[in-house]
Amino acid sequence: MAVIADAGTEAATIYQVHTDHLERPIMMTDSARNVVWRATYLPYGEAYTILGSTTLDQRFPGQWFQLESGLHYNWHRHYDPTTGRYLQADPLGMPDGPNRWTYVTNSL
Repeated sequence: MAVIADAGTEAATIYQVHTDHLERPIMMTDSARNVVWRATYLPYGEAYTILGSTTLDQRFPGQWFQLESGLHYNWHRHYDPTTGRYLQADPLGMPDGPNRWTYVTNSL
């Protein structure tokens, strides 16, 4: 995956996004392969460290970090990475099916 900063301008910059085994972004490099952003995460996706000269708001696949709330947004609901749970039930889940509030099966 790539991120284009300042798209549509002569100063546009393309960054390459590198992911871990869960497809979470862990590093971003520029065209000279210099690391410009790096992140580590706790088990349920909460950012442990974020370092760099630029920003990237992508988290787990399909999730975008919202600075104002500290939550991750997934189309129809918000995910709290500190608890590993969504704040809204899965709109496509079955009422008598698996837990509609979690990201993945867990012991909570």
